[in-house]
Amino acid sequence: MTKTWAGGTTQSEYDARIRRAERLSAQHSFASEFLNFYKHVAAFQKTLRAKIAASSSVKSRDVLGPELRSPSTSRLFFPTSADFFR
Repeated sequence: MTKTWAGGTTQSEYDARIRRAERLSAQHSFASEFLNFYKHVAAFQKTLRAKIAASSSVKSRDVLGPELRSPSTSRLFFPTSADFFR
């Protein structure tokens, strides 16, 4: 299932980025450390974007910016970021 979030990024786009990093990591061992880091960044972005979309009533790209600065969005980010930085 492909879910499109405000801003046009889809869940499958994040999955494609993760798969591409995995493929490139297997092909180019010299870059595997960076590509593994990138996989974690993409997975974090995917999770964070899903949480923001699930908690947000705003679906338009034009009004999402102010919504992202709201205190409720900050509460979504910090627990997620703790998982990322482990």
